[in-house]
Amino acid sequence: MTVLETIQYMGERLQIAMVVGSIPTAENRGEIRVVYANSPAAYLFGYTTQNEMEGLDVRGLMPQDISDRHPQMVDAYITKSEAGAAIRQTSIMGQWRCLDAVRKDGSIIPVKGNVADIKNSEERYFLALFTDRRAEVEKEAELQSAIDASKETMAKLESEKEESEKLRVKAEKSLLKEKKLTGQITLLRQIFGGTVGLVTMLGMLIIASWLTGHEDSKDSLAMIERVLLVHTGILGSAMASVFDSRAKADSE
Repeated sequence: MTVLETIQYMGERLQIAMVVGSIPTAENRGEIRVVYANSPAAYLFGYTTQNEMEGLDVRGLMPQDISDRHPQMVDAYITKSEAGAAIRQTSIMGQWRCLDAVRKDGSIIPVKGNVADIKNSEERYFLALFTDRRAEVEKEAELQSAIDASKETMAKLESEKEESEKLRVKAEKSLLKEKKLTGQITLLRQIFGGTVGLVTMLGMLIIASWLTGHEDSKDSLAMIERVLLVHTGILGSAMASVFDSRAKADSE
């Protein structure tokens, strides 16, 4: 069996896509045409039969950006391999790489590919294996979507947490203000009550002084008048403080 016949025998038994290409002329080493494709390859690339792929320029299976550079890449690879130079690690030669492929209808699909250089003294073939990554990419997209949704939910929860904390702080400040105002009002009531008591006493002493004409009553009356003036001043200051506190609380 020839090298190609051996490859074909193997390809018919593989469950993954295999495309084999060769260089038709020595003058143009960058051109590779399909000489064999198995049934999984025809299905993957959207062709009716595997024979339909034979004779195709392999660049037709690649996106435009790779297709334009492919002849130079192939020529550079052959030059290096003949010189025994090392092949760069980013090359698809001998390594599985994730890449895009073009189907017959022009649609682009994600695949994983690996290319082997098979040659002897008379023949040289490039054997490419491909696996379909569409289901894998779809799952990756679903996973990324779930991750993005989770991040969005976490951000929303964090925002709600911050807002809740602001409301809690605001409520505590309001409670402290209410307590302060309540204390001021209580003090105001006490001062007012004391003032009312002094006014009552003052009234009684005025009546007693008027009825008896005693000097003691007049002295007591003068003292109560002074205390009443002090209480009145304190009452006014307390009321002003309460009103100022209420006004500040309302503005906040």
